[in-house]
Formats: sequence, structure tokens, C-alpha cells
Amino acid sequence: MLREMEEAGRRVVVSAGADPEGIRIERRAELRYAGQFHDLEVPVPLRLGPASGEELRHRFEEHYRTLYGVSLNGYPVLALNWRTLVVGESPPMALGRDRRPPRGEGRRRRPIYLPGEGFTEVPVYRREALPTAAVIEGPAVIQEDEATTVLWRGDYLSVDPQGRLRIAVGGA
Repeated sequence: MLREMEEAGRRVVVSAGADPEGIRIERRAELRYAGQFHDLEVPVPLRLGPASGEELRHRFEEHYRTLYGVSLNGYPVLALNWRTLVVGESPPMALGRDRRPPRGEGRRRRPIYLPGEGFTEVPVYRREALPTAAVIEGPAVIQEDEATTVLWRGDYLSVDPQGRLRIAVGGA
């Protein structure tokens, strides 16, 4: 079962561009004492054999003892869930400016709620219309298809050469 989960995870990670040689696998099990409702996540050895059940029990009891100061020797230990984490390094991202043409005028106004001030009309900018090195003082709203960024009073936003939004937070 764990090998099947690992192979499925490998396929997903490699299809996302990870180097197959750099993939890291972690196995974990959620265990608890019979009759209890709190489970603990414990690492599962990558190589399983005849003594693996006792090894898991030992890891669980040590973790339980660390958290609660005791272990319940003799109580049955139940395995509730088995997890496999498959991690691969993603290839470097080449960040650049969005080359889509700006939509509309790129700027309009709308009311937003500002704590302590109530509803206040603020400028709204389309992110893809912001040029490199643009600086915007809050309050303002930056809209794009995937997200909305709100600048509060005292915040400053700048667009770096890679098109990332850099925000200096001005207040609490």
C-alpha cells in the first residue's frame, strides 16, 4: 500500500517538473491507544520487516511519553491512517512581467471598509497594467484574476523588475 502511494506521488511530482533523482519520501502513521481519541503522527521506517510493528509501537510510545510524561504499556495501539509525503525540488521559476495588454483604463475607484474610518473610496489598479518600478501609496486595491491585494493607509507597494509586488507595511 505504501509503495503504491509513493509511486502515485512520484508520478505527480515528476509531472510537475521535479528531478526524479532528487525526490525525497517520508512515511507517517497516525496512531493512538485503544479507547483514546487523540492520535499522534509517527514516522514509519522506509524499510519494513518482521520487527516493524514493534518499532512503530516504540516510536509511538516514546512520542506519547514526550508529550504526556507517561506511556500506557500494555494498551493496544491502533493505526488509523497511513501517509506518504513525496517531495521533489521544483525547477527554478523564470519570473517576468505579464505580457497581456492592460484591461480598460487600468484604474478606477471603489469603496472599501477601512477599520476606524468606515467605507472610503480608494483607487483600484489592474495588476497587469502596473509598470515596473510603479509605486502606489495605500489605501488602494490591486486586482488580478487570481487574487486581490489591499493596501491599508500607510502601506507602500512597488513593482520590482521581475513583476513581483513588494509591500512595505506602514501600520499595525
